[in-house]
Amino acid sequence: GDALFEELMAAVGIRAPRSENKLIAAVLWERGRLHMRGLSFQLRASDQIAPEQRKRMDLLEVLRTATTGHDPLRSVVFGTQFLRLALDAGEPLRIIRGLSGSAMASASETSARARANTHELLSRAQRLLAQHDGARERLHYNVACATVAFYRSELREVLAPAVEAERAYRELVL
Repeated sequence: GDALFEELMAAVGIRAPRSENKLIAAVLWERGRLHMRGLSFQLRASDQIAPEQRKRMDLLEVLRTATTGHDPLRSVVFGTQFLRLALDAGEPLRIIRGLSGSAMASASETSARARANTHELLSRAQRLLAQHDGARERLHYNVACATVAFYRSELREVLAPAVEAERAYRELVL
């Protein structure tokens, strides 16, 4: 598994450290870059983005998802890079997925600042989703909402977005 990840990453110039200390530094670096950049973007259609840029973003998204369970620090690095590149590209559907993924990562932290950040990320994703609806993006957004509620032990708040996520999933696969 890891060898395949490394091969895919090398093919598009994505690097992520292996040691825990270097991963922590990479998380701080990527979050700092995103903070300095901000969350603004110029809307563009997917076909206005170079195919190589789309492939790189999509691979970062796959890597974020694939490493969430077994290598959460790498997942945060990949997810933060994905969100930054999606914002740079301006493609709304990828931005929704990036905001949703970053909200889940932020929700795993317990500070008041992380709570506010999580809320801001989900609010931005929700506003963008209202304008650029897609089943895949609804799935990501609602999974993020359910996950955030679960992390916060707001168990009554998990059900509604989980049901919506299931609806979006069924729409995608049926």
